[in-house]
Amino acid sequence: MSTVYLPIRLPRREAEILEEEAKREGIKKSVLARRLLVKAIRELRLERALREYSEGRCSLGYAAELAGLTIREFLSELVKREGVLQYSLEELREDFEAAYRYSED
Repeated sequence: MSTVYLPIRLPRREAEILEEEAKREGIKKSVLARRLLVKAIRELRLERALREYSEGRCSLGYAAELAGLTIREFLSELVKREGVLQYSLEELREDFEAAYRYSED
């Protein structure tokens, strides 16, 4: 994995908290900051994908892709967050027909 140097400025209090938590974890501040940033980016992507999916602006598959998850993982997150599955009867019918066609091959 290649990395990029990314200097950031934090308010003093957040920097102090970062240092305290890094000490508690027994790791360097930079390692903790990197972990937290990666986690926040994943959460940001997931929240955006859930919002766009719930508003009907994208399909289930595309929302999962936006979130960087499999469809199964995305559905799991949707259920955890009490989201509503946007799946019409027509889509269900199409999926059954496709499954039937593939099973004949």
